[in-house]
Amino acid sequence: MGQERRRRVVRQPLLHRAARNWALSGFRGAVLFWRLVERLTPWPSSGLVRVPPGLVIPVLPHDYVAAGFYRGTYERPEFRLITRLLAGRGEMLILDIGANVGAYTSLFSHLAGSAGRVLAFEPAPDTYAVLDNLVMRAPLENVTTLRAAVGRERGTARLFDVGGPTNSGLASMRPTADLPGHDGLEVDVVSLGDLDALDRKEVDLIKIDVEGLEEEVLTGAADLFRNGSVRFAMIEVSPQFGNARFISDFFVGLADRYACLAISEVGRWRRRPVLVRVEASQLSESREQFNLLAVRRDELAGLPWTVR
Repeated sequence: MGQERRRRVVRQPLLHRAARNWALSGFRGAVLFWRLVERLTPWPSSGLVRVPPGLVIPVLPHDYVAAGFYRGTYERPEFRLITRLLAGRGEMLILDIGANVGAYTSLFSHLAGSAGRVLAFEPAPDTYAVLDNLVMRAPLENVTTLRAAVGRERGTARLFDVGGPTNSGLASMRPTADLPGHDGLEVDVVSLGDLDALDRKEVDLIKIDVEGLEEEVLTGAADLFRNGSVRFAMIEVSPQFGNARFISDFFVGLADRYACLAISEVGRWRRRPVLVRVEASQLSESREQFNLLAVRRDELAGLPWTVR
C-alpha cells in the first residue's frame, strides 16, 4: 500500500519548479512569469504533487491557499522564515492550528524529522478530508491529524465555511461570519491545555491561523506560554476581526519571556524577508493583517535574519 501511495504523487513540472523557485527567491515579476509558464505547461492532474524542497502538497489550482503554496507566492516570507528557523533542529513537536489543506503541515513534517511529531488541527470537513488524504498518501508518517477546532475549552461550536471552493482558508467560527442561508455546522473543539500529548513537553512551534479566533486558542494555551514551554509561535494578527487588542494584552503580560516580531519583506528588485521588532503594547495599532512571530527570549540570538 505504501508503494501504491507514493506512485500517486507526481513531481512538479520542470517549468513550474523554475517559476516556484523564482517566486520563493523573492525576484520581482514572479506573477508574470507564472502566467507565461502556465500557458506553456498545464498543472498536474494528480491529487498530490512533490515540490522543492521535497514537500508533498495537494493540487488545487482554484483554491487561493493551495495554489499560492504551489506557486511559492503565498506567505513567502513566512515559508522562508520557518524553513531556516527550524532546519536541522530535528525531533521537534510542532502544532499546526488551522492546518487548512496541509501545505504548512507538509513543511512541518519535513522539518520535524522522523522522530518528531506534528499535530495538525482542522475543523472544516471538506478541508480536513484533503488534509487527511495528504497525510495518508504522501505519506507524512510523523503527522497526526485532528478534525477539531482549538479553543479555550473542550466542547463544540458552529463553523461557517464562507470561503467556498475558491478559498479554503476562510472557514470561521466567528458569529459575524454567518451569511443568510448558511446555518453552519457543529464541530468539535479542543483546548491545548487539556491535551495529554503536550503534558510537560516543550513545543518548538505553534502556528495559529484561525480567522479571528486567536483569543480562544491563546486563552486555552495560556499555561504553555506562561511556563515558557513554547519556543516559537507564528500567529496571524487580524485587526479587522477585533482580536488584536487581546493578542497585544496577552504578550504584554509575557514580556519577560517573549519578544514580538512582525514578519515582512523588503527590497525593490528582489524581496528579502525581514523581522521587525514590535512592542507587545503596539500590536493592536496595526490596521493591516500581518503574521506575528513570538520568540522565547533565549532563542533570540539564533534567529536567521537581522531584527530591525
